[in-house]
Amino acid sequence: MTESDAPSATDSPAPAGEESPSTSRKKTAKKTTTKKAPAKKSTTKKAAAKKSTTKKTAAKKSTTKKTAAKKSTTKKTTAKKTTTKKTTATTAEVDPIETTSEEVEATPDTEVDSTPETEQETAAESENGGRKKRRRRRGGRKQKDTEGEATTEDAAEDGDEDGDEDGAEDGNSSAGSSGNTEESAAPAKKKSRSRREWKRPDRAAIEVTPSGPRAEKGSRLMLIDEVPGESCRIAILEQGRLEELFVERAQSSTAVGNIYKARVVNVERAIQAAFVDYGQGMNGFLHVSDLHPRYFPGGDKTEKVGRKTPRRDRPPIEDALKKGQEILVQVLKQGVGTKGPTVTSYLSIPGRLMVMMPGMDRVGVSRKVDDEQRDRMRKILDQLELPDGFGFILRTAGYDKTKSELKRDVTYLRRLWDQLDKRMDKVGAPSELYTEGDLVVRTIRDVVDDSIGSIVINSDSGFERASTFLNVIAPRSSPTVRHYDESVPLFDAFGVESQIETIHIREVPLKSGGALVIDQTEAMVAIDVNSGRSRGARDAEANAVSTNREAVDEIARQLRLRDQGGLVVCDLIDMRFARNRKDIEERLAENLGRDRARTTFLPISEFGLVEMTRQRIRPSIRSQYFSPCTSCNGLGEVRNADSVAADAVRRAARLLAVDAVARVEIACGARIASALLAGHRRRIDALERQSGGKIDIRISEQMPGDRFDAYAYDDRNADLDISRLTKIVRPDVEKLPTEIIESDTEE
Repeated sequence: MTESDAPSATDSPAPAGEESPSTSRKKTAKKTTTKKAPAKKSTTKKAAAKKSTTKKTAAKKSTTKKTAAKKSTTKKTTAKKTTTKKTTATTAEVDPIETTSEEVEATPDTEVDSTPETEQETAAESENGGRKKRRRRRGGRKQKDTEGEATTEDAAEDGDEDGDEDGAEDGNSSAGSSGNTEESAAPAKKKSRSRREWKRPDRAAIEVTPSGPRAEKGSRLMLIDEVPGESCRIAILEQGRLEELFVERAQSSTAVGNIYKARVVNVERAIQAAFVDYGQGMNGFLHVSDLHPRYFPGGDKTEKVGRKTPRRDRPPIEDALKKGQEILVQVLKQGVGTKGPTVTSYLSIPGRLMVMMPGMDRVGVSRKVDDEQRDRMRKILDQLELPDGFGFILRTAGYDKTKSELKRDVTYLRRLWDQLDKRMDKVGAPSELYTEGDLVVRTIRDVVDDSIGSIVINSDSGFERASTFLNVIAPRSSPTVRHYDESVPLFDAFGVESQIETIHIREVPLKSGGALVIDQTEAMVAIDVNSGRSRGARDAEANAVSTNREAVDEIARQLRLRDQGGLVVCDLIDMRFARNRKDIEERLAENLGRDRARTTFLPISEFGLVEMTRQRIRPSIRSQYFSPCTSCNGLGEVRNADSVAADAVRRAARLLAVDAVARVEIACGARIASALLAGHRRRIDALERQSGGKIDIRISEQMPGDRFDAYAYDDRNADLDISRLTKIVRPDVEKLPTEIIESDTEE
């Protein structure tokens, strides 16, 4: 055998001592096609499959048409060849013009040289091809033009025409080439996702760190409208726009931050909490996670600032507290509705620059600053000589302050604690030990920073308290305190009153023509975004994005002004593109960062909703001005008079069905009485004739417009207790008549 007769890298060797007639023809073909047996063999199988189809028999007889068919087949073979190159030797491309019809036709030797191994491999290819076809149908449209499809179609056709192979030599070569193709294509094939399949977005919660207002130095104005003994309102303006509002009335002053000497009333093992009486009405709720380690069994313990003992390492609350035990607590959260206030035994006394924490160790830095500022602030704290047994936290207002200013604040806090400690030994439980002070002092201490340029106060007493407090804690860096004494009210003169009115309305207008609809429910705050007359954008998507941008700005502002906390759900206008939704989420996070309360929200859901939770520190501003409606009970709407009148008639019919009842009296408002006498008079007369009783209607001005009361009397006109009347017996359905009885319809 000469060098030219040697089999190629992908061909199987022929049996020893045999040379078939087709071998000589293949030698010539190999010279003209540069040894590309796999390409010719794949083409031969393709032509054999086409020859078995009766519709294409005439086309195969024509050499020209066959050559054209081979060209289209060669395209698929080329895709298959590129994959085979990874595992086989590099070969030259096939020139379809040099291929003749003699190369395509099968020879008699093909059937003779076919072996059982070849048939088994071909059958396996056919089975694998069917599986790949099913996977391709499920995968979507993106796999139609991949090289895996060409391999699948060839393998399927080989399985249908097992007897039309090109001899044992070519058959084995085809099986080997196909096997190599499958092995190399398997890792290269990528799972494609159908276009119709929806990919769920990342729903990781976004935590917003409250950094407070971000304004330039001296650009904001504080207005204090105080009526001594009645109320106090404090507004902060930024370029004339209301950004923050604090309201406190004399009858509803808050106790948040006050420290009390309390007594344990009850220890609830099931919820790992205790209820304490601190002398202010409702008992305080103290959870085991808010219990200081000094009350743990085993004596006096301390914790490091920012290193709270984890829940799993805390003892059961029944082992730490006993009924009647005295304990120091501080109000952490004011009670809302029927829920009592939340208290903690981790005490903290805030100053303007520092926060002192008795029973704690080391120092900490506010979480509202970044890492670079935190490192600088820690270096400042390390230079201070702080008293033992106290932990200190440097507030954001203390950043860039001098060492002397920080020492002055520490001295002020230590003086407050000494007064509290002396009082604690003299009084019993429950009693008040420390009071945060009025709203003016608290707001100046917690809110005033470099961005506040001036403080304007309209009361003499408020002006004196503010000036004295600022001279003590910040004599050099405090803003200017000014007194307002004009005939025009302070808030009206600065245009604040009209902005406060938008806090109380349900629908807040937007500049673009849209609106926010804000509803407060028992479980959550629901905010709906309406586009309204907003039509300034070029298309629907751009209009939705523009309205949502304006809406999230106003949503963050309204939550801050109304001081609404808990669960908040915002229904934004639907947006198609993910980049627009991402832009809205980033804008919302930026606006929420200006708030002083902690907020966590989820990305926009597939329904266009933004779910968030906002820290609730005190009751909302709305609770300072509104009380529940006695007519609608918070629903915002009442039933119409006709439906209430119909219910009243049905109630009277049910009472008259009892034998002991001779007269029914309906007490209702004027609207309900008018509906009864006008629209239901005929029904009332029919009931009186049928039962032999009487129905009286009495107008009561005290009754709400959508309610009524029914009273029953016996034949002696004695009042009957409706709850003790004979219960109505449920009728037997089988005994009811199947036709109308005339006596039942007589009037």
